[in-house]
Amino acid sequence: YLVNLVLVGIVAGIIGGATGLLETVRVGDTTTMVGSIGYDLLSVALGAAYFIGSWSGGRRATLGQRLFSIQVGNAVDGRALTTEQAARRWAGLGLWIGALGFTTVLAGFTTLAAIGWMVILLITTATSPTKQGIHDRIAGSATARPTGAGNGLVTTCLVIVIGFVLLSLLAVVALIFLGDQISGILLDVGECV
Repeated sequence: YLVNLVLVGIVAGIIGGATGLLETVRVGDTTTMVGSIGYDLLSVALGAAYFIGSWSGGRRATLGQRLFSIQVGNAVDGRALTTEQAARRWAGLGLWIGALGFTTVLAGFTTLAAIGWMVILLITTATSPTKQGIHDRIAGSATARPTGAGNGLVTTCLVIVIGFVLLSLLAVVALIFLGDQISGILLDVGECV
């Protein structure tokens, strides 16, 4: 799930930055990235397209689920989810809740609501004898590991380690190219303190 959210977040960030929906704002001495309502809607639309498209049409799994050798199918007969079932499962996950936070006050409430909903999904999945959370019950879906698929844990750990190594290398390269700018920023911060 987290792998999928990171992938969607990266794509949304790239598109949001290129289209101006994600802006760099300087508040005092701090620079931060701020998304607009359009960026929130873009993130929700990309997430919906990614998850629904990955679960339906015979694909049965997102990239993150494939790393763990997990598939999603119809709970009754194991067939691939229909687009409607995939949409209901995605809606049941509550990934759309974040788009409701279009003001500062609402953003706090929607964040709490999203976290609360994730806890509810975790509890309902863990306590269900069939390991079907509310989102699976809404969609009539179930997750399963195909016979002979292995557990995928080694592959997943390897992908995560390689990802961290690549991210570290990217950070070093960024420091090499932006070193003078970062030194200037750190000097400014040091003088402010």
